[in-house]
Amino acid sequence: HPKGDIDTLSAVMEDLERETGRSLAALVATHEHADHISGFGTFSSRFARFQIDEIWMPWAMDPEDPVAMSLRQQRLALAEALGGRFRAAGPSRAAAGGSPEVLAILANLRGNDRALRALRSRFDGAARRIRYLKAGQRLRASARQPDPVGIEGLVVKVLGPPTDPE
Repeated sequence: HPKGDIDTLSAVMEDLERETGRSLAALVATHEHADHISGFGTFSSRFARFQIDEIWMPWAMDPEDPVAMSLRQQRLALAEALGGRFRAAGPSRAAAGGSPEVLAILANLRGNDRALRALRSRFDGAARRIRYLKAGQRLRASARQPDPVGIEGLVVKVLGPPTDPE
């Protein structure tokens, strides 16, 4: 949902706590849109009480990656500029493509700093480590790593985002 919550996140969080016993082998944040990660910010204090082995995020969310941060700044600037144009158009904004739905989609691209801070801080250290994964990367059993995050038989292939700007 473009707003990140359709008033179900509290129930989802309660179910997650109950079903996992507050123990997670891996927590996956696919990308930083609000509809995918807002719950991590909203419930960061509850996630901080979990035992989390690893947090997996795409390379595009890595604050140490200059390309990722440049792309993020460009995306945020574009979303802000488009939103400003549509808001300035007033009642005629729908004709310009600035319907309330489009404005909600643009908002989905912004405003996730709380969730990003929670994830990057490992929920104040509750998670053991963070992995920033790249497209094509595989996680599977090997001599060096018998099982990704201790889940027997787990094989992970990261689909995206690509690092190639083309």
